[in-house]
Amino acid sequence: MTTSASLEPVCAQDLVRLMEQLGRRTLAAAVRLLTANLLMCEYQPWQRGPAWISAIVAHRNDIESLIGEFPVLAQEVLPLAQSEYQRAMRQARAETGLAPGAFPPTLPFTAAQLLDHDFIPLLSGE
Repeated sequence: MTTSASLEPVCAQDLVRLMEQLGRRTLAAAVRLLTANLLMCEYQPWQRGPAWISAIVAHRNDIESLIGEFPVLAQEVLPLAQSEYQRAMRQARAETGLAPGAFPPTLPFTAAQLLDHDFIPLLSGE
């Protein structure tokens, strides 16, 4: 059992750094889920419904809240979306049953599109 005497003091800088790391991990998860839902809406529009749209709104709200709490994370949205894209694509494939080649090999959305509450992707010609 650990006693309080063996705990090292935590400095404020370490605590802030830890909170930012946790915020970054939470942001990465929200961006991954948002990207997966945007892919599903774009590449399987006939399945688009209130649940997918609601999920997109919820993930954008989560991202907005995180950036509000940790403004430094705003610059992380696009790099995290790019690094999480393969995971988002796997999730979208699992949920839609679409073939691996159905989605583009790289992130098809800009940071502005990811954060735009009015952006819902549509297939060309829809």
